[in-house]
Amino acid sequence: MNEKIYQVIRQIFSESGYNVGYFSVRIPNDCSINITYSEENISIKFTNGNKPTISISKFLRLKAALSEVELGKDGGVLRLERFPDFHFKYESLT
Repeated sequence: MNEKIYQVIRQIFSESGYNVGYFSVRIPNDCSINITYSEENISIKFTNGNKPTISISKFLRLKAALSEVELGKDGGVLRLERFPDFHFKYESLT
């Protein structure tokens, strides 16, 4: 496994999570997931009560539970509980 990918995965499961710009992603150790694949995308659904959290710190700090991630060819969608979906392009994350 590529060392950078390994370190990102370790950070995602850490107490502080993985930080990208204004965003922080944290997945609890006992999180259950369901992964499906189609020609158009890969869907990762979080199926139990211990869902990952997304924190956004720009002007205010917002925290939301993540219910699903859809990954397509050029970008994806974060489906948040009680918030609108967040669409992103991969190029904006680098």
